[in-house]
Amino acid sequence: MNVLSTTFYELFADNLQVRPQKTAFIDPARAVTYEEAASEIDRLAACFQAQGVRPGDRVIIHLRKSIAEAAAMFAAAKLGAVIVNVNVQLTLDQLTYVADDCAARLVIVEPRTAKALAASALPQSVTGVIVNGEAPEGEHFCCWPQDKGEGASTVTPLDTELAMIIYTSGSTGKPKGVMLSHRNIIAGARSVARYLKLAEDDRLLSVLPYSFDYGLNQLTSMMLMGGTIAHQPVVMPAEIIQSLSKYEITGLAAVPPLWSQIVRVLEAQPVDLPCLRRITNSGGKIPPKILERMPAVLPGTDIYLMYGLTEAFRSTYLLPEKFSAKIGSMGQGIPGAEIHVVKPGEGVAGPGEQGELVHRGPLISLGYWGMPEATAEKIRPCPELAHLIGDEPVVYSVDIVRLDGDGDLWF
Repeated sequence: MNVLSTTFYELFADNLQVRPQKTAFIDPARAVTYEEAASEIDRLAACFQAQGVRPGDRVIIHLRKSIAEAAAMFAAAKLGAVIVNVNVQLTLDQLTYVADDCAARLVIVEPRTAKALAASALPQSVTGVIVNGEAPEGEHFCCWPQDKGEGASTVTPLDTELAMIIYTSGSTGKPKGVMLSHRNIIAGARSVARYLKLAEDDRLLSVLPYSFDYGLNQLTSMMLMGGTIAHQPVVMPAEIIQSLSKYEITGLAAVPPLWSQIVRVLEAQPVDLPCLRRITNSGGKIPPKILERMPAVLPGTDIYLMYGLTEAFRSTYLLPEKFSAKIGSMGQGIPGAEIHVVKPGEGVAGPGEQGELVHRGPLISLGYWGMPEATAEKIRPCPELAHLIGDEPVVYSVDIVRLDGDGDLWF
């Protein structure tokens, strides 16, 4: 476990001294060790630097789930740049909006997106586009570097500095960029690794995008522990189940719609998955009928029901041993976080009462990029908690929850 890591890049780099020959990442077509991944990262970092990337610059990564995507993220971090991972399924207009909003310096894309960018005007701040494949003609476009990278020295920022911007879905207006510090990311990885009981021999199947905080946590917690990430670009239940067996996966994270599909497929055609130790859910409630059937189709697997919000990474989890007795509960606060249920203008909710969930602790983000007023509305002192924590800011979730007699939370 890389207990001394203080930055996003160090989560990866600290593995090089102790497990250089261990498999770090697996794609359907290839796998790389930590040492081999480091070579790709160094090569990309040198290319980014040649394109003018400096500490604090925003680098957009708009790639399919792959070793290349992970390498690009760590390459940007190596230079002290700010990672802006944009889901590859977003449209060109959405990508352009994000680039304009965060004033991105560099954009890393697949050939199809590069072709579309070449046919339109680049966002004003963008000075270079690196293509994971053949690049269009033009002074701003270049192909994925193949030569050995040299000269890109590692920048080590303070752990309080900005490491990453994660854009929300924008379902209620324009997407907002949630700013995460290195400290936020490290604290999240440590907390998740602790309560999921992750170990160096874990192999996680990465289905969720790295542009989603839940999916990002898989990457960071595995790098912290020195484990292995297998990428699953095809998000089809039958393909996922096949990969669980093929790669001897020990952990799988998914969201409710995907869990519903996976459970139905396993019911129709049971598969023995002896390596699978744990599964997790976040991003909403799994339908009760699916929850009830999960232990039967995934026997011997710990089931973790979790809750989180991008502005605070992860907030609660339900202990697997409580699953049957409290099926559907959000559980209690994760290690290193404090969760309260408050009744506005009244005080803290007691057992049986409901109120708004608020989150306190080191996972609270730096707020929204370029939106101080929206930040102040979301992250602010809580009068109902003033007698406990003074004017320390907390994250207001807007989610109404109920506290039971055991201290577990329910939507």
